[in-house]
Amino acid sequence: MAADDRAAMPLAVTLSGVDRHAPAGSVIRVWVLTTRMSPAVRAKLERVGSSWAQTRLSFVEVSPEALERLPEVGHLTRETYLRLLLPELLNDLERVIYLDADLLVQRDLMPLASYELNGWPLAAVPDVAAPVVGANEGLSFYFAGADRPSRDARTINAGVLVFDLEAWRRRRLADDLVSFLVEYSDHLRWADQDAINCLLAHEIEYLPLEFNVMSLWGTHPPLMDEERVRVDACLSEPGAAPVVWHFAGRVKPWKPQSLRSRYRRMYHEALGRSGWFGTRLAFRAWQAKWFANNGRRMLGLLDV
Repeated sequence: MAADDRAAMPLAVTLSGVDRHAPAGSVIRVWVLTTRMSPAVRAKLERVGSSWAQTRLSFVEVSPEALERLPEVGHLTRETYLRLLLPELLNDLERVIYLDADLLVQRDLMPLASYELNGWPLAAVPDVAAPVVGANEGLSFYFAGADRPSRDARTINAGVLVFDLEAWRRRRLADDLVSFLVEYSDHLRWADQDAINCLLAHEIEYLPLEFNVMSLWGTHPPLMDEERVRVDACLSEPGAAPVVWHFAGRVKPWKPQSLRSRYRRMYHEALGRSGWFGTRLAFRAWQAKWFANNGRRMLGLLDV
């Protein structure tokens, strides 16, 4: 995982879900990559992590200079690029699972540890809201002089990834992706996800949708016809259907603008269980403040 101070609380929610649903007796090794996490926030994450029964938390400090050539895109910070450095930073490992911080894990992720990649360097869930490269306006800049990928290549969302780190090192894929990001820095919409979709589109093993169900699928069509039924089934049962919920985009269930979100209650319950607040009373105090901030925001909108 990768995070800064702002992502620490949702990161704790994500990891508490991983721990909660891991098979009994398993050991989950987690590396948190960061360039600018404060000592106080890191110490808090370490305290919270010590309460998770099966998760062993480590931190990898990365110099900000390692990312200085790469652009910040919209609401995405440079921490998003840290996943491209995994082959170098974790050079004694052959495979890792990468998770974004804005996830809610509801079932066991262990199947990803042995998921068959069929020789490809990466596995990910198709992005059914932007189903093919040629239909994604955010990638149209790449096709002017490009031979690959074909316009009907599937796109993926990078919130849940399975890396074959040996393949990445052998082919120096991170170097290729960084060169792409620098060359097209003025056109990027989703940062390194754009680079992965353009350069590796034909070399990705697809994971089942249930491993990365995005909340915005309900509001950002089009969905491919053959996947609409499966997506609708996931969206209709927020508390049970997917393995992983992904709150992609700007609207997050821990932020004030999500009062009317159908996922808010589910997420707040997980937040209360995560250990981030230490006591139930502290969580209730945070929740009361959250509701108050929402109320002020809604009154402000009414005044406009």
